[in-house]
Amino acid sequence: MEQSAKTKERFSETNESFTMLEAINEAKRCLHCKAPQCSKGCPISQDIPDWIHELSMGNLGNAMHIINGKSNLPAVCGRVCPHERQCEGHCVLGKKGRPVAIGKLERFVADFDGDMQLIRERLPQKTRGGDWQRTCRTCRRRRPCAKRLRGGGLRDGAGTGRRADVRHS
Repeated sequence: MEQSAKTKERFSETNESFTMLEAINEAKRCLHCKAPQCSKGCPISQDIPDWIHELSMGNLGNAMHIINGKSNLPAVCGRVCPHERQCEGHCVLGKKGRPVAIGKLERFVADFDGDMQLIRERLPQKTRGGDWQRTCRTCRRRRPCAKRLRGGGLRDGAGTGRRADVRHS
């Protein structure tokens, strides 16, 4: 236990999180744009204005539920993602001044959720692409092959459950 306290002291966070009041006030700065550029800048197309709106009303559980719709690791993303180039870099407020601190807000919501243990439900595993990408497993040109199959309406070789027979040129 003593070792853990020493380790925490040595490796403390350099960018401290918001307090509850600071987080809500920062969330209230969001303009809730009709065409949110912050979501377009996000690699996973997170519904940023929606969860920030929930946070601005104090609904941290709803905010976390919206975040978990696209990301299973919001606490990591809130610390590691380059927000200044992605979501915050596309924020409309950033064009004239200081953008909404989206990364720090995401980190706050995730940390609050972890500290209070709010999420009780099992989170669904996120997938990359659809089933059509798995049709031809042995092919190195998976995407072009699968796109050809999908274009023809085939999922797994005429629905037989077997690998589709595709000839490559």
